[in-house]
Amino acid sequence: MLGALAVAAVVQVADHDSPWVLRVGEQILRDGRLPELDPFSYTAGHPWLNHEWLAQVVWAVAHRLGGMLGVGLLQALCVAATVGLVALALPARERFSGLAPLAYAVLGLYLRDAASPRAQLLSNVCLAGVLALVARDLRRPSRALWLAVPIQLVWTQLHGGNPTGVALLGLGLLAAPSRRRALVVGVAAALTCAGPYGIHVHDHFLDAQGTLPILREWQPLFGALVAGAGGPVAFVCAFSAALIALGVRGRAGERIRFEALALACFGLLAVRWLRFATEGMLMATLAIAAGLSRVRLPGTPGRRMLPALAAILVLVVGVLGPGRRMGVGFDAAFYPVEATRKLRARAPAGHLFNSYNFGGWVMWAWEGQPVFVDGRAFTVYTPAHLEGLLAVYADPPRFRDLDARWGFGSALVQARGKSAGLARWLAEQPEWELVHRDALAVALVKRSR
Repeated sequence: MLGALAVAAVVQVADHDSPWVLRVGEQILRDGRLPELDPFSYTAGHPWLNHEWLAQVVWAVAHRLGGMLGVGLLQALCVAATVGLVALALPARERFSGLAPLAYAVLGLYLRDAASPRAQLLSNVCLAGVLALVARDLRRPSRALWLAVPIQLVWTQLHGGNPTGVALLGLGLLAAPSRRRALVVGVAAALTCAGPYGIHVHDHFLDAQGTLPILREWQPLFGALVAGAGGPVAFVCAFSAALIALGVRGRAGERIRFEALALACFGLLAVRWLRFATEGMLMATLAIAAGLSRVRLPGTPGRRMLPALAAILVLVVGVLGPGRRMGVGFDAAFYPVEATRKLRARAPAGHLFNSYNFGGWVMWAWEGQPVFVDGRAFTVYTPAHLEGLLAVYADPPRFRDLDARWGFGSALVQARGKSAGLARWLAEQPEWELVHRDALAVALVKRSR
């Protein structure tokens, strides 16, 4: 079944941040060091706190070794490993009993839909590993829980400042207090600062509270539900099913307390910040699988047959269902490939203005071209810069103020979403020449005076 999940997760890249992740990782490999100042943007407002440096290197190494096929295979491996580790969090007798494999299939398809070369995908593997260790320790206390310490050390380099592993260890401590578990929590918490930026690795999050709502993944869950996004709807359904599963299982105990605490913690975080919905899905899957392991319907296939049927379900939905395209490489329907090619051929003078979502693609496809903004957000740009961009989206004539400051010679603007009005307005201005227009992007160059 895990093999089927891996096959289904070999999908084309369709994420705005993935191109810059690969480009930055390649730059680190070339230089042999972390950049202190941002070399990719002409508007960077402060020193670059690159808290995801190891994840970028890992993805760049995969690309060096196997091109986009190597990236796709690592992406698939991360999805399968995450699901497999969640399954290991259950006792052996429950792992593939009853209808439990169906819960893993749903989780795998959920992760597949968001799979992309980013730090988050590697972070999911770390979180699932810690989850398996905590759940095992609650069943039978052992020294194996200390494996969470080296996981956290690596995790800090992959996705620095990420406290979810420590939170999970802390929830295990609350469910079953002990001196040993408290010590593991303390060491793991200290190791969140054991990276090149020390304790300042947390600054990028703490200093950006006013800017976070600008980014879609840091918005509240309710807004995504109103917009009809599939992932948040799936999370709410899984969360509800997990609550029912916990209620049916009934008997209080360390294991039930831990699962309830984890579900409540990450569920509340997901309600506040959509980004935590994936963590919530992992916790929900653990509770659902435990509940489904007890369900044996009349005529239910045997222990070996049901995982095989779940694997077939995954492959059918992955290949024939809506959503991500199977294959390797960048999904040309998601990135401004042709618009960027035509702009690059014109070799325009002056700075490039680009929409937020297009910055990463420009970094990858137009090497050496500095960008106006990209998905690294508050780790590179000041809040004022990001807020100024939103102001221009809302009131396109304010673009002239940005132009006066930066001296734009070209523009690559998203033709839909928040920047759609700006794209239309620029195309109507006599000083701008339209180079390319399609359903995704508008490319323009400034006319010579």
